[in-house]
Amino acid sequence: MPLYLIIIITIMALLISLLCVYGAIVLRRFLIVMKKIDYLVEDVTYKSETLSPILDSLLKVSSYVDVMDDIIKNNANQIKKVTNDNKVALTKYKNQLEKVLNGN
Repeated sequence: MPLYLIIIITIMALLISLLCVYGAIVLRRFLIVMKKIDYLVEDVTYKSETLSPILDSLLKVSSYVDVMDDIIKNNANQIKKVTNDNKVALTKYKNQLEKVLNGN
């Protein structure tokens, strides 16, 4: 076998071995990144499961606030009329509340 073939085969063997080592390093880093991504997805999933009831409650409260806002806007004149008609009773109620809160 000629010497140049032996040199070419040796160089090819060294290149293949270096590529295999490099491939193993790249594969290891890739697996580490995939594990971190898996942990991130798991953490986000857990937090979304924890936050889901809170968000549902906030949505319900905001819908109630919207309904009350609509009622107040539509019936503002009626509410003013009722409060003006019952001004004495409301003042008496307010005074009683102040007594209770002050401890008298």
